Amino acid sequence: MSISMMFGVSLILAFFACFFAARIVGYTPLSITEPTGRRDGCIDGLRGYLALLVAAHHYFIFYAWIKYGDWGPPNIDYINNLGKVAVCVFFMITGYLFIGKLLHSNKERTSSGWAKLYTSRVFRIMPLYLFAVAITILYTFIRHHYEINVTLPALIKEIGKWLFYIGYTINGDPDARRVTAGVTWTLRYEWFFYLSLPIVNILLRKKLTTVMLVFLILLLFFKNKTYLQIQTKYFIYFLYGGIFSYLKLLMPNRLLIIFKSDLFSFFSLLFLFFALYTDTDISNFFISLSIMLFFFPIVCGNSLFGLLKAKESIRLGEVSYSIYILHGIMFYTILVFFTGPGVMPSNLVYLMTIPLALALITVVSFVSFKFIEKPFIKIGKSYYPSRVDEEIVPKQVGE
Repeated sequence: MSISMMFGVSLILAFFACFFAARIVGYTPLSITEPTGRRDGCIDGLRGYLALLVAAHHYFIFYAWIKYGDWGPPNIDYINNLGKVAVCVFFMITGYLFIGKLLHSNKERTSSGWAKLYTSRVFRIMPLYLFAVAITILYTFIRHHYEINVTLPALIKEIGKWLFYIGYTINGDPDARRVTAGVTWTLRYEWFFYLSLPIVNILLRKKLTTVMLVFLILLLFFKNKTYLQIQTKYFIYFLYGGIFSYLKLLMPNRLLIIFKSDLFSFFSLLFLFFALYTDTDISNFFISLSIMLFFFPIVCGNSLFGLLKAKESIRLGEVSYSIYILHGIMFYTILVFFTGPGVMPSNLVYLMTIPLALALITVVSFVSFKFIEKPFIKIGKSYYPSRVDEEIVPKQVGE
């Protein structure tokens, strides 16, 4: 069996393993309450699987890095695309939920609640992120036998960059970012989008400025420039999400019911497979459209043959931010401190352990959610005692 086929089989088994891990956890003290209140589409059930795709993508990369010292994109197209496509969908989720909030506020002529929104974001995102940064610093010093290889001002500057999501090195070690599998780069885009929301809100109030904003984002997509470590090609995915919010406001319920059908479940998965198995970059316009067409039925309430409505899927969605942020740390811990290049298993054996690895990070994520994420979420909400609607204050990449 080829590596490509073995990975695919292991990934499917891993999804089953994580699904049942989420079910078993429901009978333990780690059980979490499924979200209630006004929910939107089947996004909650999708998040966990997106985070697991990113984790599987990095699990493949870790093997080559530990055994051969080579950290780079997999040479198998669909494995390389797993992480990229999942991240693009996460960006669409953010654009959909936040732009939907702005459209709703403008329509009802209510306050956008910026203080509430930003306070909730800080307490939702930062605690777990700072925990991951602390582990990164600790692991880097352990690998260097606690020796400081740079000046104290340089070390402080390195750590300071991590606080702004642009950190790469710790103690002069360029491999420090491998501890988290480098996933923190997406948080730059999320925060850039959050901070731009007041301006976007003003532009959305007039049709002309809205059209101008759309054309600007399309231009930045095709030009694909990089400014302050921000690649403009990703902006289009936030735009797609915003367009979905607008379209759903206009769509009659009769049409929404059509998009929930099994036929559109099939079409949705078909577009996903096309995006994954195409040898191209996500900056290709047709690939971006494929990712969009995969996501749109889910926004309309399509559950992909019932999968995304299952309690286990929703639980995975609740802990998806922990899966996203912590999977690299877990892989790094096992492979660097307990395995190493000299005792790495064969390619086949390593790939066969994907279900075990992803099930383990799933359980770890339930622990993280219960003892790190949830307490700080409560603290953030305590500043604004009124009910915080999940559609008004949506989730971060990987949540």
